[in-house]
Amino acid sequence: MRTVTFSDERVIDRLNRQFICVWSNIRPKQRFRDGLYDGKTAAQLAKEQQPGDGSDNICAHFTTAEAKILHVGQGYHDPDRTLRELEFALELRKLAPERLPAAYEARCVELARERGRDEAARLMYGNLAVLAKEPLPGLGAVLQSERAGLRTK
Repeated sequence: MRTVTFSDERVIDRLNRQFICVWSNIRPKQRFRDGLYDGKTAAQLAKEQQPGDGSDNICAHFTTAEAKILHVGQGYHDPDRTLRELEFALELRKLAPERLPAAYEARCVELARERGRDEAARLMYGNLAVLAKEPLPGLGAVLQSERAGLRTK
């Protein structure tokens, strides 16, 4: 994501204008298997990624100022999907907490059409279904887990 999505000028502009960005490696001791890059640069490898790849390693959390999770983007997302999810996160921020479950459920209906053929949509659907049942979980507990995202399975 760093070499493609987060290098896209549109994404950079949106993030710089409307978000406070923090990066954290929650598993600093994790090592990648030998031959992962097979002579390719990180940029070449990133361009070959499919939506949702890297779901056990990549996770963008969109939170409130109080570190309560509003939205989650798990796995690789291209710049266009990332921009859509940034817009969704901004819309969620405007809602009263009691209106969040309905917003998550409505987004799940939209994603249901995509999730059969798109791993990123399937992952997002799962995370939003968790948020619909328990809106605004704390970020701290998620960062201490061994998994990316909110999904329990």
